Order: sequence, then structure tokens, then C-alpha cells
Amino acid sequence: MSNTIVAPRVREKVIYSAIFLLITTLLPQFCHLIGGSALASQVSPMHLPVYLCAYFAGPIGAMVVGLVAPILSSVLFGMPLFPAPMLPMCVELMTYGAVFGYLYSRLNASGLKRVALTVVSLLVAMIAGRLMLLCANLLLVSGYDFAKLITNAVVNQWIGLIIQMVSIPLCVLLADKLKK
Repeated sequence: MSNTIVAPRVREKVIYSAIFLLITTLLPQFCHLIGGSALASQVSPMHLPVYLCAYFAGPIGAMVVGLVAPILSSVLFGMPLFPAPMLPMCVELMTYGAVFGYLYSRLNASGLKRVALTVVSLLVAMIAGRLMLLCANLLLVSGYDFAKLITNAVVNQWIGLIIQMVSIPLCVLLADKLKK
């Protein structure tokens, strides 16, 4: 049996992933406590930590968090319900983490250009995640209503979309400045 040394960056990504898994699991419960299920469905509290995990831990760490957090939340708190909406939510959150993490890791800019590219990466991830949510619902949920999905994913969650579009680039810009 050999002693394997884990690279410091890998260890750091695992720690960030664990922290964001905890946040992604607990933040919806906090939203339910302060505003009920209406607030939680409008704010989409699992999305924000997955995007931030993608920044700190990369696409693989964020994919793992996106997969595990809905399952863990379902087991611990009974929400989201199994199999739907939990399984499609896993697919959606995994996609957010993978796409945003990958695109952000490829950015090679600074200043306002980096912020603008972060917003574009976020928009692409949001569209990809919602498309994957649609596909997962069509495959996994019998009799799924397409109009209901569009209403839930865009119209009912506009507050969460605005929060994400403002807070993620600001958090990333701040974290970039703190790293230097």
C-alpha cells in the first residue's frame, strides 16, 4: 500500500465542494423558514451555491454538488420530492455547475471584460440547465406539461434569475480581487 499525496489544489477543491454542498442543502431550508415554499420556488436557493461552487471548485466539483445536494436534501428534509422533481433537478444543477465551471475556467480576460464574459457564461449555463431540466422532465415524468415548465423555470423564478445575474458576477469579481 503506497502513500498517495493529494495535490493541494485538489484538496482545496474537495473542501470547497463540501462547503458548497452544505450550503446548497441548507439554504433552501432557510428560505422555507423565512418565506415558505413560495419564496424558495421564486429564489431558487440551490442554484446560487452551485454556480459559486463552479467558480471555486471547478466544473467537476460543481457537478458533484449539483447531483448530490437535491438527493441529500430529499433524504434529510423530504424536499425536493423523489423522483420528481428531485431527479430532473439533479440533472439541471449538474448542468449549471458543469457549463458555468467549464466556461469560466476558459476565460482569459480581466476587468470589465471578465465581468461581461462571466455574465455570458452564466446565461449560457442557465439556458443549458433549463434545457436539460426540460429533457429530464420529458424523459422521467409522465404527462409533464411543457407550458408549466416554462412558467416555473422563467416566469415564476424571475427574482432568482435577477439575484443570480447580479450576485454571481459580483462574487466572482470580489473573489478574483481577493486572490490577488
